Amino acid sequence: MPLRFPGWSLLLLLWACQPPSPPIEKQVEATAETQPVRATTGLDAADDPAIFVHPQDPAGSLIIGTNKKAGLSVYNLEGKELFFTPAGDVNNVDLRSGILLPDSSRVTWVASSERRTNRILVHRLDPATGELTEISGKRLQTDLLEIYGLCMYRSPVTDSLYVFVNGKSGRIQQWTLHPDGANEVSGTMVREIQVASQPEGMVADDDLAFLYVGEEDSGVWRFAAEPDGSKQGQYLPMTGRDNPYIRFDVEGLALYLGPGNSGYLLVSSQGNNSYAVYERADSNRYLGSFTLRDAHIDSTEDTDGIDVTACALPPPFEKGLFVAQDGYNKDPEGRAQPQNFKLVPWSAIAAQFDPPLLETGQKCGAENLQ
Repeated sequence: MPLRFPGWSLLLLLWACQPPSPPIEKQVEATAETQPVRATTGLDAADDPAIFVHPQDPAGSLIIGTNKKAGLSVYNLEGKELFFTPAGDVNNVDLRSGILLPDSSRVTWVASSERRTNRILVHRLDPATGELTEISGKRLQTDLLEIYGLCMYRSPVTDSLYVFVNGKSGRIQQWTLHPDGANEVSGTMVREIQVASQPEGMVADDDLAFLYVGEEDSGVWRFAAEPDGSKQGQYLPMTGRDNPYIRFDVEGLALYLGPGNSGYLLVSSQGNNSYAVYERADSNRYLGSFTLRDAHIDSTEDTDGIDVTACALPPPFEKGLFVAQDGYNKDPEGRAQPQNFKLVPWSAIAAQFDPPLLETGQKCGAENLQ
């Protein structure tokens, strides 16, 4: 991601290598935002969100956001911080629900990448309070020199749970996770794949067994997600310089899951503050891009991480919710604030496309959450 204060000459040089992006006409407004992260205004701190959909009480759904200078925050759907844990320099975060423990109980695990120690952290989420309890085992120490992006994956073949984590050198590791009782999780690295330059954003499709990797200055790659799958990735057309609406860095990736193979892959194009939408299956055809505009809640700029869910939540998120990190947060008077995360109804995004995008708004239980 670009440097905030030093290095502007390098940033301008990198931008000059790409032709200007056409204006993006599809614009939507955020309807809510989280409280600013615990950081000084102007500090690059917030990074990546993950959405927890409560399987019994959609109104109790939560947003977990990383603060790469301090730890993890948990917010409700109004954006109020409910819980904070000083987990370290946490960069990316993902979660899976309905994980079966030896005592037959089911829990939600939240995995994150910790940059200070190059470890994978795992927390157990209390859905009633938003409290996070660390359960990371000693064997979740990677040998990556600069740990960065992360996502989780549940195999449709074996129901095994995995976490993918990458480093700035382009190395991507796949770890299998399993519970050691109720209060500890351990893991083993089972595969390593490689991209040519620095990656970060990743997302895994639990149904189709795909891993998507954003190579920041190149585009998006699709790999087989099973541990015995090919290490050869497939580059997705229209995710890089062949698409005038993509301006590097490619950052966050997220999946809007529809029935069967339907749905969408969303990609954050940081260089022009936009979000690209691709078909989920087959050739991942590019459908268009949208931005968040200034309204009663300010627009987003310089977005790092994103997440989206197709699950039905309370209004105005009946058809799903999109969450984006904001690199330059402002209050209603236009004054700079610490970074935060913006919340957008999926229906507002879907209506901007012609034909309109799919609006699932499905009721989600733990068995079909990812």
